[in-house]
Amino acid sequence: MGFFTRSPRIRDADWTATIQGYAIFGRLGTNDATRLRALAELFLKKKQIRFHSGVAADDTVRASIAAMACLPVLNLDLSWYSAWVSVLIVPEDYETDVTDVDDAGVVHEGTDFAAGEYAPLGLVVLSLPDVLESGHGSGFNVVIHEAAHVIDARNGSLDGAPPLHRGMDVARWTATFTSAYTDLQRRVGPAARRRGRRSVFDAYAAEAPEEFFAVASELFFERPERLSREYPDVYDELSLFYRQDPAAQRNGPPPSG
Repeated sequence: MGFFTRSPRIRDADWTATIQGYAIFGRLGTNDATRLRALAELFLKKKQIRFHSGVAADDTVRASIAAMACLPVLNLDLSWYSAWVSVLIVPEDYETDVTDVDDAGVVHEGTDFAAGEYAPLGLVVLSLPDVLESGHGSGFNVVIHEAAHVIDARNGSLDGAPPLHRGMDVARWTATFTSAYTDLQRRVGPAARRRGRRSVFDAYAAEAPEEFFAVASELFFERPERLSREYPDVYDELSLFYRQDPAAQRNGPPPSG
């Protein structure tokens, strides 16, 4: 296992490759892109980037991970990631232990494959192929997904209810996300799949409230118009929380460095 020890400064070429190589950054104006770069460099200064043996990583990968991680906190600040200590980049999806409790209260333990994970002691594990597949407007973004878990856990509980800003209505947030999560469970269940019902959310979002919040955060930045149409109240709450409105931003050519 190795470490990146280079300067946290992002070279112009690496920033241009990042900002132009991922569709989600196409919504940013020049000023926002400049602020994102500064925040990404601060992220790289504060967080340890490690790579597992077999990972052919370079400075563009570092820049891309930092930019995607910092997009949710662009209008907040990096203190939301104070518990995030390091990033471990692995060469592929990996096996992880999972525990599930069914409707009868029976606990099931097993293994599954993960693209990323928010692990104990402030470690975020990311699969390199999944990082490279993120950010292209498909709705999938493993970096933002795990970043959302870090944000969610800031109040000490991973439950889909991060600490809200002053002026936000906790009761409204809870009602909105509970209603949408319950609705999604009906829409992506086996019976719904047989009837061909579809959602912009994948079935993984219906496994737990914290996964719903993380996937909703992915969609907020990856496919904001679709999320806004399907669950407008969820979109509005996320817009208040992240202090951004990506559905209203023009998705044009990304600004260069």
